[in-house]
Amino acid sequence: MVAWVIVFVCIGILGGLCAGLFGIGGGVIMVPCLYVIFKYMGMPHNALMHMSIATSLAAVIFNAASSSITHWRRNNIDWQHAGWTMIGIVIGAVIGPQISKHLPSGFLAYIFGVLEMLIAVYIVFRRDRLVTNANQSPARLTPFIAGVFIAIISSILGIAGGTFLVPLFIALHLGARRAIGTSAACGLILTIFASASYLFSMPNNLNLPYSEGYVNLPAWISIAIASVIAAPFGAILATSLPVILLKRLFAALLFVVGLSMIIFT
Repeated sequence: MVAWVIVFVCIGILGGLCAGLFGIGGGVIMVPCLYVIFKYMGMPHNALMHMSIATSLAAVIFNAASSSITHWRRNNIDWQHAGWTMIGIVIGAVIGPQISKHLPSGFLAYIFGVLEMLIAVYIVFRRDRLVTNANQSPARLTPFIAGVFIAIISSILGIAGGTFLVPLFIALHLGARRAIGTSAACGLILTIFASASYLFSMPNNLNLPYSEGYVNLPAWISIAIASVIAAPFGAILATSLPVILLKRLFAALLFVVGLSMIIFT
């Protein structure tokens, strides 16, 4: 187990560096890494993706909390938009894992791979928009409904939801900085409730060693600590590299990982 803990620490460092470097929660990197490691550890094949997703979500909580506190201190969170979205997220984050447990692990891996490739294409061709009417009064039904569906999809696939939340808040007339900060706060709520739901969604006839529900405890603790330590170094590195290069590197990484998930699942 000591050797596996070292591997988990390395995954945490990689996820934390990517989180700081590219501004993500780290799930898009941690989930495929955990999938491969759990497979080599001999975990049940029908639980590989469920374990990877649940453990990644639980580990991302700490990065999400750190990011949310930073944005809160800088007044980058729009609580009116966040409030209604969070209510929807709580509902969706509880529902998602209950749906996930009925889906085959191989199917989840395939869908995750497709999502990674789509995100890579989105990053390459995305064009940032200037928002000039950022002070419009917030809608209520739209962020609530969007929060439900975003949380369901994100909790099934093991991501914190920023890929969907940031474009949502920009569409709701928030400026880019407040859209990112509000997304971070909502992502924290999503990871907390989705992780808790995965703790209680495992079938009774499935025995996973060193685990609570679908969350592998050694992996969770090791990755969480390592990623929190590594994330600031990624942020420092991000300030010294051109934005276009960062986007291309991240997109290439996601595309290769996604394609690998599809081919080798």
